[in-house]
Amino acid sequence: MKKTTMTIKSQLILGFLCPILFIIIVGATSYQRASSGMIDNYKTSALSTVEMSMACLDQAFKPLVTSAVNLGGDTQILNYGMGAYDKKTSQVNTVSKEISAKLFAVQATDEFVHNIHIIPFGSQNIITTENMQSGSGRTPFISQIEDSDAESAILAEQGIIWGGLHALTDEKLKLSSEGYFMYCGFRLGTGTNSGLLLIDADSKSILALMEKMDFGPGSQIIFRSPDGRSLNLGAQYETESASFYEEALSNMDAGSSFTADVNHNSTDFFFIMKKSSLTGSTLSVMIPKDTVTTKADSIKNLTVFMVLLASAVAFIISLIIIVNISANITRSVKQLNEVASGNLSIASHKSRRDEFGKIQSAIAGTVTNTRQLIEAVLATIGQVSSSSEEIGEAVDEFSFMTEKMGSEMEEISTNIDGEAGEISTCHTQMDDLSSHIKTVNKNTGEVSGYIEDTRDSIRQGLDSMDRIIEHSKSTYDVTAHVRQQVDLLAKRLNDMEGFVDSIKGIAGQTRMLSLNATIEAARVGQEGAGFGVVAEQIRKLSDESAIAASDIHTLISEVQNYASSAAETVQSAENIVALQENAVQDTFSLFHCISGNMEKFITNIEEVSSHMEDIDKKRHTVAHSMDRILESSQESVSSGAQIRQSLSDQAACSRRLSDTADSLTLHIKELEDAIASFRL
Repeated sequence: MKKTTMTIKSQLILGFLCPILFIIIVGATSYQRASSGMIDNYKTSALSTVEMSMACLDQAFKPLVTSAVNLGGDTQILNYGMGAYDKKTSQVNTVSKEISAKLFAVQATDEFVHNIHIIPFGSQNIITTENMQSGSGRTPFISQIEDSDAESAILAEQGIIWGGLHALTDEKLKLSSEGYFMYCGFRLGTGTNSGLLLIDADSKSILALMEKMDFGPGSQIIFRSPDGRSLNLGAQYETESASFYEEALSNMDAGSSFTADVNHNSTDFFFIMKKSSLTGSTLSVMIPKDTVTTKADSIKNLTVFMVLLASAVAFIISLIIIVNISANITRSVKQLNEVASGNLSIASHKSRRDEFGKIQSAIAGTVTNTRQLIEAVLATIGQVSSSSEEIGEAVDEFSFMTEKMGSEMEEISTNIDGEAGEISTCHTQMDDLSSHIKTVNKNTGEVSGYIEDTRDSIRQGLDSMDRIIEHSKSTYDVTAHVRQQVDLLAKRLNDMEGFVDSIKGIAGQTRMLSLNATIEAARVGQEGAGFGVVAEQIRKLSDESAIAASDIHTLISEVQNYASSAAETVQSAENIVALQENAVQDTFSLFHCISGNMEKFITNIEEVSSHMEDIDKKRHTVAHSMDRILESSQESVSSGAQIRQSLSDQAACSRRLSDTADSLTLHIKELEDAIASFRL
């Protein structure tokens, strides 16, 4: 079965289509991942923005809490709210004006405060920042508040209560609920005679803060109070009536967040809700999915355009390259077919600068070199023909010279035998000299070994002295470090004395404070009894602190005495270490002197040993030379016989060479016939 193969053109087309396909796959994958990543990042960013926006709203409401606590803790306001001035007509006007001034100051310093109302217990007038002149004449209605739904929750618990609408207060004070969005309520008093403090949060300030939130076109922002009032900003989708909104409200805890992809009014949204841990209010955002995917769609369009552009450019380039490669391959195959048929006269084309240009140059070079080779062979054939005749004449002359060389080699063998005897006698005398040199060299080596052992011992002594010096220095450094630590300990003990004095002073002041608190508790009477117990405990703690401070002072004095004694001991140790270091330095200098003399002695011995080694090496060299001369003489004798045999063999080779010259002439004729087939 015939095997099918792809042409180079088909392989190149397939090779260029594969990268184009990969470009398309990479583009589609990149878009999918970029789109998914951008949507996830946008959702994460939107959630973070909602959480930060709710945090900003909480920061705006925190001053209201602070103001409510401060005003509720004010003695004058607290007494007024509990009805303390109900029967004191002479004081009530003055107190009302002072309280009104305080409320007005709080309202003026916080733009989120819309109004502040104090509804007292009893028959005292209501104080409010809404129309201050007429506010003092309004009749209290605290008994009716206890029966209402909203404001009654404030009287039921002690602390801050947040709400959205106080309908009864608005009705009694003839206020508009549009000016405020939420209120912060605080109970004035702990018993049944309790008043009410209300601080309204300004609607415009809240709305201005919401307008700074930007979640893209078509988004809706809803801020909902704990009792259901809401501020809507942006497109109106009737979101609060949707099931997902009610589900989020029912399942959320204070400070938690809720996110979901929802479909509302036939539109896809990304829904986010955040519940405040401070006020219990919620901030909700409805973001259309089109806003989230806008940037991803722009990336999709750009990716499609770039993939199409890259595919078109790759296809055009591949087409140009394929056409160019195909034309050059066709031209090269045509030239090679001409050369294969014996035509060496083809014309060369203009050389290119790419790989095909190199192929064309190689083909032209091959044709040129082949033509030059054939021309050279033709020129050489004539020379070889004439040389074959000269070889025949040289063979005869070579045979004559071979016979003459055989007779001369007989005389050379006789002379070599005499030289071999003299060389043997010289070799015996060199062996005697070698034995004496070996004895002297052995004795010198033993002396060198003893000296080396002595030098090693001295070096070990020097190393030991170095270690002793290093240990002495380390001991001195450690002693100095101990002395520094002792000095630092003494300094820290002095600092601690100052701390003890401060503790004693604080204990005295605490005792005086306890005494004053006891006096005040006694002056108040039964209501201050608990405070008197606390004052007594404070006095006991101050007495115990004074006793502890005295004990610490005694311990510091003892530690200072120990530190002073340790410092004297460390100083004595430093002096002893210094004396030891001087003694070690003197011993070290003596060892260095001995080591220097020994080094000189070792140098002289090594020089003598070196000379003996040189003599022994030269002796070995002379003996080796004599051996080589003797061996050469013996080899020369045997070589003479071999040369005679070789001369006989050369005569036979001469005859064979003559036969080869005749055969060479025949082969040259055949080569001339083969070259005649080429066209130059």
